[in-house]
Amino acid sequence: MDKKIEQWKHIFSGLAILAVVLRAIIFLVFQYPAPVADSSIFAAVAMSQCRGENYISPLYQYNGVDNRYLWHAIGMPFVISLLNLGCTNFGQFFAITVIMSATYILGLLITSFPKDIFKSLLFCTIVLALQVKSEFRPETLAIPIILLTQMLRNRENKNWIVLLSICAWIQPTVFLMYILYIVATVTVKDIKHAFSDVKILIICALLNLLIVYSYPYEIIDHISVLAHQGSSVYSENIVLNDFYVYYIKSNFFPFFGILFLFLLTISIINNKKLILMLPFLYFVAFSHFATIYTVYAFFLVLYMDVFNENTKSHILNKVQLAIGVMALIGLYQGISRDIFSYFKYHSSYNLAYSYYKNELAGKSICSVPQYFYIFMSSRELMNVKNNTNKQNCIYIHGASGTGGIEINKSCKLAPESPSHSTTLLSYGSRIFRSDSGYSYFICSAP
Repeated sequence: MDKKIEQWKHIFSGLAILAVVLRAIIFLVFQYPAPVADSSIFAAVAMSQCRGENYISPLYQYNGVDNRYLWHAIGMPFVISLLNLGCTNFGQFFAITVIMSATYILGLLITSFPKDIFKSLLFCTIVLALQVKSEFRPETLAIPIILLTQMLRNRENKNWIVLLSICAWIQPTVFLMYILYIVATVTVKDIKHAFSDVKILIICALLNLLIVYSYPYEIIDHISVLAHQGSSVYSENIVLNDFYVYYIKSNFFPFFGILFLFLLTISIINNKKLILMLPFLYFVAFSHFATIYTVYAFFLVLYMDVFNENTKSHILNKVQLAIGVMALIGLYQGISRDIFSYFKYHSSYNLAYSYYKNELAGKSICSVPQYFYIFMSSRELMNVKNNTNKQNCIYIHGASGTGGIEINKSCKLAPESPSHSTTLLSYGSRIFRSDSGYSYFICSAP
């Protein structure tokens, strides 16, 4: 029996390492998947900053008119733009690959690699799955910040205070969530010890003052918009179908929401003070199921608390393995979709950009896919949004998901892909019904 278990561990470890290699190749060589939804909104801000446009938000405007990037923290776009040396599509994927690689190494350090290689790979697979799922969202950067903060706290290194303060400029919700976690898990003695070093407190204050000073807009406007944005997002009505979509189906990490609820329940049983966090968690994750991404970093903190070296329960060990397996399935779900998309559509970034530049640039356009921020400047994107000539313009819809847009027979798929009829691709079409690459439909005015 023990031999069979070891064989399964070796299989998991091999698949986990292969997933890391494949994901890195897909990111760096093919730049898949094309950024869409929330991921593209943050990536567009990073690209605008990289191009010297000073934190412009071309895809999402606060109140529909203000294109200043006030509605979220600047940390993630800043780091992406800093690492994107050429302000290119490759550069932005290189940036998140660097962040994820550094996080993977951090995960190995946290789990005392190579003391237990399987447990280390299990944890790092979970971390990677959550980061890939987040892509260009701030959670991708908030995760390593929180993991490093937790590691420093466990080692009684007071520098965690400085690090945690930086998280407020990356993902404010994650920052507040971890503050509440600290309140529920520390003693008065711990607090006195943490804040006993005046030098660290001064460094923390100076660092944050420097960030405030370098912030491109009025900090009061930023705080005001953040508060309003948060209250508007989290005050939406509960949609029960979203529980299935985001907690059970949970693309690229099946059953994530259920697994989070399980870890939270076990953690509360172990530490009753964590009940204090429930109102906040209800506000940011339970009252609006689509915002489950806000708990990704906290999920990993709970994971480290529940599955520590003192865990002897066979049930918990099985749950730990189940979480790792779900994460691995999620990684291969994304990898499979990207590989299928490439061979099915041949929709590379270069082909898509070349077609746009040669056939579409300069024409009257009323709608573009979100990833067109890579092709167009912020000004051009704003011109598309404000185009009033709705009856005599071109509508371009991404084949990665039409968002309810009806694609009729007059629409043309570009760039044109060769016809494929292999059994494998036909079967894949039943599973993956859209392109994760850069193809798009060109349609006339409806």
